[in-house]
Amino acid sequence: MSGSSRRWARLCFGTGFVPVPECNEYGPPGQRVTKCEWTPLTAHLVKDALKLKTALYDPFPGDNSKMEKIVDAAGHNAGYATFVETMAKEAEDRLKIFLGHEVVGLRRAQSGPGSVVVSVKGPDKKFEVEASAVLLNIPQLPLLRLLRASSEVDAKMSPPPDLFAPSSMAILKLYVHYEDAWWRNYLQHVGGEFSNMYGSFSAWEAPYQFPLPLEGRYWDGDYRCDGDDPKRPCRGFLEAIYGGDDAIIQAFRPFMLADRKGDPIVVLEQQKDGELLKRIHRSLVAFHAKELQKVGKLELVNASLPDSAVLSSWTAEAAGFEAGCHNLKVVSPRGYDVEDIKPVFNTSQQRSKFVRPLGEDVPVFLADEAYGWPSCWAESSLVLAENAVYEMEGLQKPSWLPEDIYRFVMFKDHKTPPTAPEAPSCGGDPWLRMRAHTHRDSQEEIVI
Repeated sequence: MSGSSRRWARLCFGTGFVPVPECNEYGPPGQRVTKCEWTPLTAHLVKDALKLKTALYDPFPGDNSKMEKIVDAAGHNAGYATFVETMAKEAEDRLKIFLGHEVVGLRRAQSGPGSVVVSVKGPDKKFEVEASAVLLNIPQLPLLRLLRASSEVDAKMSPPPDLFAPSSMAILKLYVHYEDAWWRNYLQHVGGEFSNMYGSFSAWEAPYQFPLPLEGRYWDGDYRCDGDDPKRPCRGFLEAIYGGDDAIIQAFRPFMLADRKGDPIVVLEQQKDGELLKRIHRSLVAFHAKELQKVGKLELVNASLPDSAVLSSWTAEAAGFEAGCHNLKVVSPRGYDVEDIKPVFNTSQQRSKFVRPLGEDVPVFLADEAYGWPSCWAESSLVLAENAVYEMEGLQKPSWLPEDIYRFVMFKDHKTPPTAPEAPSCGGDPWLRMRAHTHRDSQEEIVI
């Protein structure tokens, strides 16, 4: 990997936020469903509190997207982790951050009610801390494992049934780096999506040896158009995959297992991963062959292999995460036949039970995407954190937060404002929107 592309490995991943409500319809005629997205807390945090620079996530005019992303001073992708890193840096004088440490146990303190002892495992030793309140930003499966282990010491820490309500979804991303960004230089693809998951050239049913599944977007990868050759000025990353279908996960799963030790992100380089990079490249060229041939660039592009790629697989094998994102399991349309088993619905009011899941006498609070609202957004972690802080401190609405947004995100006083979506989001990223697209199969239009 070249020095420039190595620096971009962190920057090419860019998940956005939606500062104003954005609603779209999906499905065939007569079965249209409206899905809305809105992340007001993230928007206020990024734009107003931290004053980070942002730009449209999808700048292609035809997509009419309102989603934004964080960029650097030059307008290039800064990475979504920027706002988390900025918050941590600003809080350095008020808190101590232990990186490389794991919470391995919780129990109620013997010193008196209302305190929790936290057992921590570090690189060199284990230690305990007694706290008046504990806020856990831990995904579902690691959280359930922690609470189950803790219940062996303190039965009160046993995970309640509601915490099993979410289901996990895997997500895989693949960004391929080319010194010659041929999709821009020759095909002028600066916006829109592409996929070989439909039609006769399909990898939908099962993972094939070739072609590899593709489900990408032309505009998402970071790029630079600073080359000396006016005919091919651009270089950068092409997002070849952003998806969670089983065919995608299984096609790339073997390549994620070698030497990664649970790391969800692998940098692919020609020296070690040349065969995989060649397969990815040939799959991309095969998909775009007609367009490339039309402009007389098929042979040139086919011979121009990528120098590197960044593959991230957020599956059960990703240490510390074990998922890409979460959503509540669907409530059966038959309803509940058993009177003493109550469903958990996908509404902000119902999710209020996740704020303090172990009961009023145990000051353990949650702030994770798996249990917040809306699903599959960083916003849901912030919503839970906001509710947890208000629960702990008995705070009132902060002056910087508009009244309608405050009502929208607070579980205890949920009242949808006129400008907000009428229903929970369909998820935090466009790959979830793709699952709602229609395609033709055996001359019938079906909803995926």
